[in-house]
Parts: sequence; C-alpha cells; structure tokens
Amino acid sequence: MKKLFLFIMLAWTTSAAFSQVNYLPATLVNAKNDTLHGYINKYWEISPSYIRFKTDLQEKKGRLYRPTDSKSFRVDGVTYVSAIVSTLTDPRDFLNNLGYNASPSLKTDTTFLTVLVDGPKSLYYFNNDQNITSFYIKVDGKYQLLVFKKYFKTVTVNNSQTKSLTENKRYIGQLMTYLTNCPSIKSKIQTVGYKKNELISLFNKYYTCTQTKPAYAEKVKKAKYVFGFYAGANATRMKLRTNQVNSLTLSEFKMKPGIDIGATMDIILPVNYGKFVIHSELGYTAFQTTGSYSNYSDATDYQYIDTKLGAKMIALNSMMRFNFMTTPSSLFIDGGLSFNYFISTINYQKIRKMKFNQLNETVSEGKAITDLKNFNPGALVGIGYRSSRFSGELRYTFLPNITNSGSMQLSVFTFSFVATYYLK
Repeated sequence: MKKLFLFIMLAWTTSAAFSQVNYLPATLVNAKNDTLHGYINKYWEISPSYIRFKTDLQEKKGRLYRPTDSKSFRVDGVTYVSAIVSTLTDPRDFLNNLGYNASPSLKTDTTFLTVLVDGPKSLYYFNNDQNITSFYIKVDGKYQLLVFKKYFKTVTVNNSQTKSLTENKRYIGQLMTYLTNCPSIKSKIQTVGYKKNELISLFNKYYTCTQTKPAYAEKVKKAKYVFGFYAGANATRMKLRTNQVNSLTLSEFKMKPGIDIGATMDIILPVNYGKFVIHSELGYTAFQTTGSYSNYSDATDYQYIDTKLGAKMIALNSMMRFNFMTTPSSLFIDGGLSFNYFISTINYQKIRKMKFNQLNETVSEGKAITDLKNFNPGALVGIGYRSSRFSGELRYTFLPNITNSGSMQLSVFTFSFVATYYLK
C-alpha cells in the first residue's frame, strides 16, 4: 500500500507540474491590434476567461491577458476571439433541475469564444464552468446567441394533467434565416441538434452547397484509435472457500512472479476533451502460486503437503479509462472486465507421509483441485500515468471462481504492473 500511495502521489505531482508548463507556440492580437508571437499555456477544459502568454519560454511567469486586453489568439491550431456575450445557464442533463419556463436563463460573460467556423457565415462556441454550452453566429459584426432550452410543459392526457419534456429550439429559426442561400439544406437545419459536431457538419454542408470555402472550419471530432504493445509482471494469490477442512484450506500460499504481454487498442472518445478512453487488451498471461502444509508430531509421524497452482492463458481485457488531465501526460484510472481462457494449468499436489508404525515414507502425487474451468471471467481496476508514448499502471485483477467443483470456490487475486508503448 505504501508503494501504491507513493506511485499515486508521484503521478499526480508530475501530471500537475506538466499541466503548468504546457506552453505551446501561439500568436496573440492585443487590444492595440499588434500581433505578438510567443507561447500560451493551454490547460483549460472550459472556455478560458484569461490566458498566460510568454514571448520566451525562459520567462518565469507569462503575462496575463483577459478578453479586454486582447482581440484574439491562436494556439494548437484553434482560434479564440474575445467577446462579451450572453450565455445559456439552464441545465440540460438532469430532469429534476428543469422548470416550466420556455425562456432561457442568460448570463453575461466576458470570455474568449472558440472559433468553430470562420467565413462569411461563422460559428462560435462557449462552454461555461457548469459544462453548459452555448453557440453563436455573427450577424452585422455582433455575436448572436443561438437559443436552446429544455423545459416542461403541462399537457392533458385522458382527462388528466401531466408534464411533458419540451425543447425551445429557437436556434432552428435563427439558422434558417442565417443560412439562406442554400434551400437544399433546409431539411438538415430542421433536424440539426444543439451539438458541436452536428452544427459544424451543417456549416460544412452549407459551404459545399454554395461552392465556397470558409477561411477555417474545425474538423468534426471522431473517435481516435491508438494501438500499442504492453508487457508486465504479476504476483498472484489464491483463496479457497469450502465447508470442508483439508490440506488446501490449511496450506499457506505464497505469491510467485508471472508475466503479461500483448497488444492494446485505445478508442479515445470525442467527448470531454478526450478524457474518456475505451482501453482494450489482448495478450498472454502466466501466473503461479505455491502452498505448503505440514503436520508434524515426531520423526516417525508426519505429513508434508506441497501444492502448485497456476495457469497460462489468453486474456481479453476491456476497460473504461478516465484521464484526469487533457494534456498528453496524465494520471488515469480505469476498470472493467477480464475474460480469460486457460491454455494450460498447473494443478499439482505432492503428499509425503510417515506413520510411527511404518518403516518407509509414502509419497503420492496428483491434482490439487478436481476440476478447473477453461473459461474464467473476472474484473480488474487500475491506476497509472501516461506520458506521450509510454504508460505505467498498477493493476488488480479478480477471478471469482476458477473451479467447477460445487463444494468449493477458488478465487484468484493478481497484482500486476504493466508498461505500455503506444504507436503513433
């Protein structure tokens, strides 16, 4: 536990430190309309209300710029413009927070808007600290909020009143007025959701229809696939549950080292800035544990029992991983299911006995467990740290029962450290 705690603290400290020094090449247009070249610390997950800008990476602290101090900046391929706008504040995901008012609740924010599409017809994005998004178009040089709200209204069904979930989709009419030069996309406007990818796709279709090109359009975000290879070491212990008292229940089992090798595939989901990842592994695992039990009275009356249990197996692990940071280096946690097929097993027991009335020691060998299952599902959880192409993870895997015997349950507990190399 001490080593695990130290690993967590080290990973967290390194991740936090990296987030503070993640300065990327950038340009900034200040309030005087001067274009400055330097570096911006891109750390935000919500729309930033300020940034830190360095003209040289050797500076200890970058200069603080707010929307009132600058007109725009560009970093990591994305442009942000300063604006004072009305933003939506009504919750959308929790029904118990919704009211019966169709008019949206608004708040004035001074912030930087993310440019999603830049051209004669432009689209902008804002995400507040409650993870509520607002979208904007530019009309006559001013940012116009696209209005959307979920709310309840009272309806009568079978002579009784009940509430019905309804949506204020004023943004549909706003887009109909805004994107007027292409009648063929009207049906698409009527069905477009209040979501970043859908709105970007709609604007792309508009520019295709009008045979023009925007100066910039953010690519529609899709799931990214990253492949890699992993290798690791494990230590396993087993626990036998049975109503009978026998040599296995009395034996003291020791952990033995094993190996893990295989291939990985990460599906980085296009939500929450790529923090959620479906992590899958297919590989080979070998584990082993040994136990011993002795019942000794004297030199001519004893019983020694040695047991070896283990397996070589194909393992398919499927986990949901959460990255705490949006930077390339991050602490992460994951958990999921493990499906294991035993290729071969170690199921051995050696018994040495001598009784006071016998002249010779008797030795018998055989299976320790009557019937081991070939297919064994289980669960696993882990915590780790990823930096660029490498990651290291401490993991705990649990197989609830690997025997078909109705009178006993043999559980497997495996602690492992897995190192992964990711291909780019």
